[in-house]
Amino acid sequence: MMQSLTAPLFTPRPFEIATCTRRRHCPPTRRAHAMHRPGASTATINQVTARIPVAPGAAQQSNMADSISMSRRSFAAAAVAACAVTWPCAVPAPSLAAAGVSAASFTTTPSGLRVEDIREGTGARPQAGDRVVIHWSGYTSGYQGKRIENTSTRDDPFTFVVGKGQVIPAFEEAVAGMKVGGIRRMEVDGRRPELGWPRNRNDRYSQGPQPHDFDGQRALDFVLDNPTLQDFNRTLLIDIKLLNIRK
Repeated sequence: MMQSLTAPLFTPRPFEIATCTRRRHCPPTRRAHAMHRPGASTATINQVTARIPVAPGAAQQSNMADSISMSRRSFAAAAVAACAVTWPCAVPAPSLAAAGVSAASFTTTPSGLRVEDIREGTGARPQAGDRVVIHWSGYTSGYQGKRIENTSTRDDPFTFVVGKGQVIPAFEEAVAGMKVGGIRRMEVDGRRPELGWPRNRNDRYSQGPQPHDFDGQRALDFVLDNPTLQDFNRTLLIDIKLLNIRK
């Protein structure tokens, strides 16, 4: 988590920017200390604010902290804007709606897979038996926007043979309809488990692709295994770039 895009591949989740992360790093303002009291209500904060004396230069430090916080927000906004022109962006999307992706922009195939061509390729289409080389990025768009994978961040493309059952059906179908150089987004609906990774954990990675690192695999396993989630919470948002076809 780079090639040009017409829309963000992964729009970031809302940035949770705080003035400080630890109490000893906070500016010594009365209100900042009051806010660090567990369970402090507005009334409690106001009471503490009234009792604690202002340290010399606290107002200036507080203003500086506010300025830093605003600078970080400006940086966050710039990162979001950068995602609009680069691919793949390393910042995750919390959900399809929050990512600014319109459901109307997707085409639903007969199998129930929802796809959108972010960029049409100009090369050849893969045929059964061809070995394809792709980059892919995925997030749990139906729940918390956790990253599953992003092969481009470590420049490690994924390869598989089309039509051999080496990958989950969603990947087979999506790649089969692409051209080299194209970027396709797909939404794997959690209510259609036959398209994605198996719910049975023993069979889950009998087909690729498999998340490369522990965090990605844990995120995917969590949404598929958690019995408290509804099926729509298991929806995945995946982007694929077809790099090459090897005969």
